[in-house]
Amino acid sequence: MCETRWAARSDALSTFLACFGAVESALRTLADDGDTKCALYLNAMETFQFIVTLIAIEHVLSFVAPLSKMLQEKACDLVKAAQDTRVTVATLQAQRTSDELWETLYEKAVSLAASMDVSPSMPRGGSQRNRPNAPSITPSDFWRVNMFYPFIDHMITEITSRLLSSSDRFVVQSLMPSNVKTIDD
Repeated sequence: MCETRWAARSDALSTFLACFGAVESALRTLADDGDTKCALYLNAMETFQFIVTLIAIEHVLSFVAPLSKMLQEKACDLVKAAQDTRVTVATLQAQRTSDELWETLYEKAVSLAASMDVSPSMPRGGSQRNRPNAPSITPSDFWRVNMFYPFIDHMITEITSRLLSSSDRFVVQSLMPSNVKTIDD
């Protein structure tokens, strides 16, 4: 996983999710043999918070990965990238308001958790300082409001501030010698 590339994060999370059972089995075997680090990793994986967050973030980053890969190309067209960025932001905004999408993601998380004998839950009540804690009745509502919405909002804000705030200036790339032929009257 690369700290600075969204596409690499998406690939890492997709691979981890696809191999989740194998990773859990390997960690369990190593933990049973006395490896304390593996036991800690296994304990983290066996929480509903880890599972639901993994499912949701992997899904959101899968929509950002193509844009990230396009921006890393040697012959990146910034004007087209800005157009694709607007489409990506619109898609993320639509997904944020889609209750059906959240229910699908949540059911996927519940199914994965059930395969590990982990029941859907939300953190215990009380005042929280280091994470959102909007009131909710069900675990599904809690994770949607306190994790899914803030993450999508964060992605939309980051993409917009990094790529769309100066997109009007991208037209100047037409003045590069290799692109001058694309300029018309």
